[in-house]
Amino acid sequence: MLVPRHRGELHIHSLAFRLASAANSLLPDSVADRSATAPTTIAGFVTLEVQGPRLNNTKAERTGLFYAPDRRLSPLITDPLPKLEVRLLC
Repeated sequence: MLVPRHRGELHIHSLAFRLASAANSLLPDSVADRSATAPTTIAGFVTLEVQGPRLNNTKAERTGLFYAPDRRLSPLITDPLPKLEVRLLC
C-alpha cells in the first residue's frame, strides 16, 4: 500500500512484490505432515514501461512510429478532498 505524504506528481517506474502460499495449504495431508511448515515465498520485480497511444493524425505520424506521452503511471497527488454523499430518491 502506498500513502503519499506530499502533493505533486508521482512517477511509478517499477513494481516489487512477494507471493506467498499458506504453509502446506495446497498439499495433501500425507505430504504436508512430512514437509516443512514454512510457507513458500517467491519475490518478483517488474520494470513498468508503457507506451502512449499511437499517433495517427498526420501522414508523417501514420507512416512512422510516433506515440503520445503516457501519463497513466504518473498520477497527480492533491490534497484530500471532502467526501460527497449522493442519495437518489425514486
